[in-house]
Amino acid sequence: MQMKYEYVFNDLSALEIEYKLRQIIDNALYEKYGDKPDELIKKRILDEWAAMERSNTVLEVAALYELVIWLKKNNHPYWMRGCAGSSFILYLLGITFGNPLPPHYHCPVCHSIQWETDYLDGFDLPKNKVCKQDKATLIPDGHNVPWQTLWGYGEHIPVFDIDLPENLRDNFLIILENHWLRKKESDDTFSLKMSSEKLRASLSNISFAFCLECSSIHKTFHSKTVDASCVNISLSAWQTLLNYYDVYDEQSILGMNTFADLISFSGIIHATGAWDDEAAFMNRYLDYAPSELIAFRDDIFHYLIVHGFLEKDAWRGMNYVRKGLDLPVITEEMKHSRDKWVLDRCKRIEYLFPKAHAVENIMFRLKAAILPESTQRISTGYAVIDDTLDGIDRSDVIILGARVAMGKTAFALDVAYALATTANKRVAIFTPTDNVNNILEGLKRRANTDCHENIALWTEDALCIETLRNELNANAVDFLIIDCLQSFKPVGTKNSKQVEVTMQELKQLAKDKNVPMLILTQLSRKVERRKAHIPLVKDIPYCKNVVSFADSILLLYREAYYDPDADGSIAWCFIEKNARGGLGAIPLIWDDEKIGFKNPAFSR
Repeated sequence: MQMKYEYVFNDLSALEIEYKLRQIIDNALYEKYGDKPDELIKKRILDEWAAMERSNTVLEVAALYELVIWLKKNNHPYWMRGCAGSSFILYLLGITFGNPLPPHYHCPVCHSIQWETDYLDGFDLPKNKVCKQDKATLIPDGHNVPWQTLWGYGEHIPVFDIDLPENLRDNFLIILENHWLRKKESDDTFSLKMSSEKLRASLSNISFAFCLECSSIHKTFHSKTVDASCVNISLSAWQTLLNYYDVYDEQSILGMNTFADLISFSGIIHATGAWDDEAAFMNRYLDYAPSELIAFRDDIFHYLIVHGFLEKDAWRGMNYVRKGLDLPVITEEMKHSRDKWVLDRCKRIEYLFPKAHAVENIMFRLKAAILPESTQRISTGYAVIDDTLDGIDRSDVIILGARVAMGKTAFALDVAYALATTANKRVAIFTPTDNVNNILEGLKRRANTDCHENIALWTEDALCIETLRNELNANAVDFLIIDCLQSFKPVGTKNSKQVEVTMQELKQLAKDKNVPMLILTQLSRKVERRKAHIPLVKDIPYCKNVVSFADSILLLYREAYYDPDADGSIAWCFIEKNARGGLGAIPLIWDDEKIGFKNPAFSR
């Protein structure tokens, strides 16, 4: 069925669209910064509008504004990649998520502005500062992204890259084929491209990629606000936020203390030549934070501005360095200044990321998966794990991995029993028929009775998504345990694709039914082949197809399984992914008599 698309500019001429868009921008500016905005803000809008006219992209911005209104109204997630986040105009129009102005305080009552030049990012400004005029709490904001990185000075045409959900693809292409922008220019403004099984489309200078998997994006995406209050959760979950799970070594980047550090870390790991032995030495031994290193092309722009270059010349110098070329002009003052080390870094850089891309991606990830959907959390029953996980959200998918006989089923039963008895939650365990006796025996060891009334067993010979969906439709449960991922029957595809499809459907079920899932998975034999048998995320079979759909990943380990002389009571739970909190090794206690873990929160 074709979706109804609501146009804003369909029947207007190009001049009428320009006039109406300018009115919309002025209204958004008034709503955000009052009727007398700061002079620097007014200048920025004038500069950007002039750049839009030079690049002949006013109509593209109007089309994006219209599209985003429709996406939000229909609750479709999206994000703008590339340099789009550099534009204050796109931010005012609600197209991008992050405010690119320099760090500042904004009063929501009198709309006064206080610029804060001593900070690299507005989210790091001290909180709870009060306006002297009306005593209102000031809003800290601004990520300091220059508009030139998108618009330039007429020497290139900006491209607007937007990622959309996969399920919009077919119907949305019909909308694009009949779009007013195409009619106002030429038939050549619309094209389709196939790339890596993902369909791409372009309309004039707007490029669409249908690559977002909605099952891994919160339903409350558009209702979430990312502001300075999100800094703590961003820093505690930074590895999950950036999908950065590299094992720590002597070359790892240190220091994740501010939101500016988080953004710069993202730029450094995606750049080429920004992180080398020299940068590692500065970071590790000279205490340079990630935000104090060269992470983005924008850093070069700001560096040149500080050293007296005009904005246009700073933009050109930035473009030289970000392409792997040295600065075209170096003054004597730059050679003898305290930050002369930047000159050497510029010679080593081969490619630099746009800061806007990093900011927008972090904002998108926070809205999509990191910020909780609700304040009503579920406990695992293990207090030490709950403190790190910050509880379980209502649609979370938690992966619990371990080698055979390490105790993953025992751990899951501890969680089930604690939820069913102490928290009075309804728990369902979905498991193959040949595993039922094992489950019942484990529950009896915990309760000295048959299966608790709050625990239901759903079984079949080979696990099937359709059966699980039917059970969830017929039965209301508060928590679901699946033992285990490898027990799902094939769906007629190759193994890696089969796992991806299964995980995608499980995540979608968790969202649709608003029920958290604890999914057990075996780990590969690679664990045994290593000298140290500590499990890693990469030990999960087809881990790339699993990790992207998981909100949290827990891995169990007992050294006594490998070394008979080790203390048999010592066990560990390694939290390797966590959507809302920290990572690390959590100590547990193994009980041989119980054949399970001692539960610190609900011990009996």
